[in-house]
Amino acid sequence: MKSTATDDQSPATPSTVKTESKKSARTRKLIERCENLLGKKVVSIEYPGGRSRDSFRLFLQGGHSVIATKRSRTFRAEREVQILQMLAPQGASVPLLLAHDGRRLLIQQEIKGRRLSEAINDPDATNLHQLLDTALRTLARIHKLGSEAGFDKSTPQLGTSLNWIVSLLDRPAIIGRYFNISAPRPQLSQLESLLSVKKPKFIKWDARPGNAMVTSNNDVFWIDWEHCCARNRIDDLVWLLGDEFVPNHPQIETQLLTQHLPSFADHYSIDRATEYFYAYGVFHSTVRLGLILKYKERGDWWDHEYCLENDKIGITLDNTLTTCYRASRWASQTQYTKALSPWFEAMADHIKTL
Repeated sequence: MKSTATDDQSPATPSTVKTESKKSARTRKLIERCENLLGKKVVSIEYPGGRSRDSFRLFLQGGHSVIATKRSRTFRAEREVQILQMLAPQGASVPLLLAHDGRRLLIQQEIKGRRLSEAINDPDATNLHQLLDTALRTLARIHKLGSEAGFDKSTPQLGTSLNWIVSLLDRPAIIGRYFNISAPRPQLSQLESLLSVKKPKFIKWDARPGNAMVTSNNDVFWIDWEHCCARNRIDDLVWLLGDEFVPNHPQIETQLLTQHLPSFADHYSIDRATEYFYAYGVFHSTVRLGLILKYKERGDWWDHEYCLENDKIGITLDNTLTTCYRASRWASQTQYTKALSPWFEAMADHIKTL
């Protein structure tokens, strides 16, 4: 990363001092608002994911810590408040809401532990199946409680239009044109029907492992609910198992699908749900691949530990190849997408040269 004046201890310029002064003033104001909401003194503040992120850790007088979050939109904060207020008291694996300013700022219980993305990338971790199994069980229970609370109808629907699905299916072609590696044409009309949203249900949507916390007891809690919506529940299964930080382990994946697909299938038969999982997973993986390559551009690959610790996209060669090889395997599982399987292999070969 590039050094700044404050990083390398070189003399600060007037503009640097002014910027830092504004940041300090904003931080003081933020702390004051949190103290008023909690009725407690804040003694220090940390930014676990960096100052650009929405959430930060507050240390209160007496040693207790909480997580404060400032959402970009009021409606996102209100949605998250509604979710936490309804689900946490029922024992769902989500943080307790401690305070809300009625606008964009909310304060939540801090779930002590580490992100699921870090836990499953621990070199000494032998419980990959157990961690992902727990994550899916807790997520399925949250789905059930959310439906019972009426969230199927009260949360906004996402990706229900044909245009949205067509745009998703166009991702391989767009990436292929950019890298001059033409993507074969999958069976688009069949995919449009398969991936349509017929009975929207409450889902988390961004159910990636970076949005789950693992406690010392290996319990899994799901955080960051501002993007929840109503769509197909299998999407959450794809978001988790298709994340670039999840090791490409076909045997464990098959075991997890056998155990959990019935809980996520909704109105689909198991055979149809299986087709949906693999087909949607192919195009979701393409979106992840596009994000990785966009951020990398022509620069160096990022440090793996930095990405994990700061909950960044996995902009590393290993993460990118994992995404390609898993997508190739998933594409081969359905007649609608199998033409794309060798294309992902070709993309992997090209990416090794970047």
